[in-house]
Amino acid sequence: MRAFLGRHALIIGTELYRDKSFTNLPSCRADVDVMTTVLKDRAIGGFTVATGRNLPADQMRDAISGFCQERTDDDLALIYITGHGVRGTNGEFTFVAHDTDREDIASTGVSASFVNDCIENCFAAQRVAILDPCESGAFTLGFRTSPTKSGAATRRRGLPPVAPRGAYVLASSDATEASYATNTDTAQNPAPSVFTAAVADVLHSGSAGRSASAIVSVDDLFEAVGDRLRDASPPQTPVKSAIRVTGAIPIATRPLGPPPEPHVNGPAEGQEATTAEVHEPEWPDLIGYLADVVRAESEPPLLRLDGTDHVIVLGAERALRGDVDTDGCIAAPAGAARLLSDAADDELWMGWPSVLLYRDDRGPSRTETRFAPLLVRRVEIAGTADDPRLRPVGPVVPHGGLARARLETDAADVLAST
Repeated sequence: MRAFLGRHALIIGTELYRDKSFTNLPSCRADVDVMTTVLKDRAIGGFTVATGRNLPADQMRDAISGFCQERTDDDLALIYITGHGVRGTNGEFTFVAHDTDREDIASTGVSASFVNDCIENCFAAQRVAILDPCESGAFTLGFRTSPTKSGAATRRRGLPPVAPRGAYVLASSDATEASYATNTDTAQNPAPSVFTAAVADVLHSGSAGRSASAIVSVDDLFEAVGDRLRDASPPQTPVKSAIRVTGAIPIATRPLGPPPEPHVNGPAEGQEATTAEVHEPEWPDLIGYLADVVRAESEPPLLRLDGTDHVIVLGAERALRGDVDTDGCIAAPAGAARLLSDAADDELWMGWPSVLLYRDDRGPSRTETRFAPLLVRRVEIAGTADDPRLRPVGPVVPHGGLARARLETDAADVLAST
């Protein structure tokens, strides 16, 4: 899935507001948590994620500008913002920060023009913004980002001035709609907003995209989320802008199996927000990240014809195609009991078709024929000891060892990263 060397995301959510004319939004806490979970997951998003919660306007601006300035032309940069959004009397759409004053929106909020400029000036090769405030379509569809003489919101002809060029913007609702929060059991156990829940569920479930490579583009995500929200009650209309965006932007891969469970945390409703910060990972996060990296970068070995480290699967290929049963799994092949009992989940792969490798005089001497599948996909053990099942996870990728055995190093690296 690595079309870029770096995949970086900034997630900003504002749950608590000093100005009590803005209602607190516990759902924003859940929004941040579920988006962090799905974007960080190595089998889905694979992003390095920074978060900011309940940021005052100055710190929100610093977080956005700093994030954009740090990106390089090898990066995919994604910004996600959830919270209140308003349009002032001057017609400009504004993100409401923790300390925004409704009587002075222009100077105490974070203007769409500021965010627009940061994204446009970002050096990342691909840039994506996902916005979940009310009326966020005002950002995407082209309301002015600077005051108008009449104080009314207007549209310019040609390029929408507020939609950053070369960036893909996905917004939760059009310019006249509200974005809806889901029912919240308590402030201690909030649910994400309707839009963010749809985004996270689509990515978790693997229901977006149709390519055989399992890559999910931003267009795939928009189409799948739009289908869900049109059937919601009340319906919600997400909108997008993709001015001067060339090519598909790979935001995720399609996983199979149960979604990772997000841990919803943060301040409870009614608590004063602490000094905002971009949260640094702790040791358990770092250790888990390194383990994910090892799993993501590992690959199956070349196989001996008479080896005991594999079994031949008869019948039609199912794992790579995602042709799974209702539990997201397929039956373990006959004769695989010992292999399954000896292997850890992250050591199991399935692949097709098999390629024989005879002795290669160009490389190290090989006295016996080896083989490997051309395409592989990692599988996890599910089910029970009496009825083992295999759950395909992650993308379908070329077998790296096979590529290096038959191609020059540079060509093999390009193929393996496809």
